[in-house]
Amino acid sequence: YVIDCRSDSIIRSGDEGEFTSFFFDPRVNRVYAVYGFQTVAVIDGSSDSLLKLMPTGHNEWSSAYYSPTENKFYVLDFDQGGAIVDCSRDTLVSYFGKAVGDLFAPFCENPSEHEVYCGDFEHGVVTILDGRGDSTKASVIASERYGVGPLLYNALSNKVYTLDLDVGGLSVINAGSS
Repeated sequence: YVIDCRSDSIIRSGDEGEFTSFFFDPRVNRVYAVYGFQTVAVIDGSSDSLLKLMPTGHNEWSSAYYSPTENKFYVLDFDQGGAIVDCSRDTLVSYFGKAVGDLFAPFCENPSEHEVYCGDFEHGVVTILDGRGDSTKASVIASERYGVGPLLYNALSNKVYTLDLDVGGLSVINAGSS
């Protein structure tokens, strides 16, 4: 659905498939949406028309994150890793494999180090992605037995905090040392 916020009315609806997550890039007035399980759709924000479909070759997306610092869209697969979309060129620029585990979900970003952090619900690993190099930089075990919950970046201390879902504890990652 496309809703006109001024009139609070639906101006477009349709059954184009299953969109699982999306974000808006105000720099170019485009919407990027994970479409079905193997495609990222680029939608023009003015005309609401589909500009491009980018096949990713992956199976089931679990979550997505937009980095305003890098102007990239990170899409994570339940069991294969993920894909990186360069929003300035509307192109799929890289794939990255999972370091350990499945079920990626929470994200946060360290803009000063150009790092994107993604957690793993199942194995307790936080994967650190290089935002400039479009690759996996490191992996850190944040929970010994189960998974990690939401991630939070603290810019004042340059640390990433995550919840240990197994014991309800807190793990702290020194963000600049990956």
